[in-house]
Amino acid sequence: MTRSRMAAANRKKFRYVAYISLALGGGIPHAAFGNSSSYWFRILVPDNLVPANVGQSIFEEGGNSYLVLAGSFPIKAYALKKITGNQKAAVIHLQNSTVLKIPTPAGQSLSTQAGNSSIHVNLTQSAPQNNVKISFDKGFINLGCTDAGPIVTMADPQTGRPLLIGTVTGTTALSDAPSGPGYRFLPTSRGIAVIASSDEVALSRQAGGFSLGSLKAGTGLPIGNPLLVPPLTAASRTPDGLDLPRYNLIGLRQRLGLQRIAVTQAPALDKEEATFKLVRVMLALDMGPEAIGALDRLAQTQPLITEGEQWNLLHSVANIISNNPRGH
Repeated sequence: MTRSRMAAANRKKFRYVAYISLALGGGIPHAAFGNSSSYWFRILVPDNLVPANVGQSIFEEGGNSYLVLAGSFPIKAYALKKITGNQKAAVIHLQNSTVLKIPTPAGQSLSTQAGNSSIHVNLTQSAPQNNVKISFDKGFINLGCTDAGPIVTMADPQTGRPLLIGTVTGTTALSDAPSGPGYRFLPTSRGIAVIASSDEVALSRQAGGFSLGSLKAGTGLPIGNPLLVPPLTAASRTPDGLDLPRYNLIGLRQRLGLQRIAVTQAPALDKEEATFKLVRVMLALDMGPEAIGALDRLAQTQPLITEGEQWNLLHSVANIISNNPRGH
C-alpha cells in the first residue's frame, strides 16, 4: 500500500471513530473554556427531541456533578469516560431519563447550553443561584418557576433514599435549599432536587412550577417558618431527634444490608457515621439488642464516643426497645 493510500485510510478511520464517539453522546473537547462559544463535549439529541425543550437538572453531591436529562439518550459509559478523561464518570439510564455522573473539581460545576441538534456541556465556576420563589400552603411547599419540565425519580447516590428531581427547560435553580423532617432539598445550579424520607413524599408539576407534599390525604409536610434545620440523617451529630428511616419492611431490610456493608468497609477508626446510620435502621426494625451490640463495638474502637450525646441517645432508645419490644 502506498503512503497516500495509507494516509487516506487513516483519515477515513479517524472520521469513523469520531462519528461513533459523537453518536454515543461524546464530543471533541475544546480547550478555550473561557469562550462562551466553546464547549467541553456535546450530547447529540435524538430526532424526536428539541435541545432547547429538554428538561435538565444539575446538582453536586459527594464530589460529583450530576446532569439529569429528561429523555432517553444513547450515551455509553465508556464514551463519557473517554471524553471526560475520568474513569469514575458514569451514565445511569432510567425510564425516560438519562443521568450523567461526572467528578468535578472543587469550585466548579457543569453548565449546559442548547445547540441546533445537541446540548453543549462545559465546566464553569460555581456561582450561587436562587431564582425559585418558595411559598407554603397547607402543608405543601410550592416552588414557583415558569420553565418547569418533567419530573425524574431516582435513588440518591449517597443515602439510597428517593431523590425527586424537577427538571427545567430554562435556568431556574435553587441554591438556598430548605430542609425539614421528611425532606431535604439539594442546592442546584439548574432545576430542583429533593431527597425524600420515603415514597410517601412526592414532587408534582404544577401550572406555576413544582409542589412538594405528602401523598397521604390530609397529611401536610412538617414545615417550619423560618425553615427547620436538616434532619438527623443529614446532620447526625445533632441530639434533638432520631429521624428513623421511614421505609416499608422490605425497604428497611434492604437498607439494613447496605448499612452493614458500609460499616464493614469504613476505616477502623472512622466508623462513627456508618454505625449511627446502621443503628437507626435497626431501631426502626425493633432490633434493640442488635443496635446495642453495634454501638458497643463502636465504643471498643473509639472509647471517647461514649461521651457523645448521639451515642448515648441511640443507646438509651435501644435499651428501651430491648426491654419493651413493640411497646416503645
